[in-house]
Amino acid sequence: MENANLLAKCPNCNRKHQNSKTKVLSQSEGRTTLYITCKYCQVSTLILVSESALGLVSIGMMIDLGENEVRDFIKKNAITDDEIIEVHRAMKKELSKGKEKSGG
Repeated sequence: MENANLLAKCPNCNRKHQNSKTKVLSQSEGRTTLYITCKYCQVSTLILVSESALGLVSIGMMIDLGENEVRDFIKKNAITDDEIIEVHRAMKKELSKGKEKSGG
């Protein structure tokens, strides 16, 4: 039931989300993304609601992104395994350069 409080109350000021601005940012098979802005403190919360075998599952987080920024982020492609490996290799290379410069 704790997750239901994300929809009912603002995680910042703990006031009820009554009459707060709620937008459905995306909706697909069994998954909905909500963006709620508290009318009292103006803090925004991103809530992901998914259907599972056990019922509805929700995850929420306070964010400092605007509604359009979140919409743009949702549209982007997921990061691939190859991209993660590429970043790891680049970071490892930079780390070894730093060790060489410091003599370690």
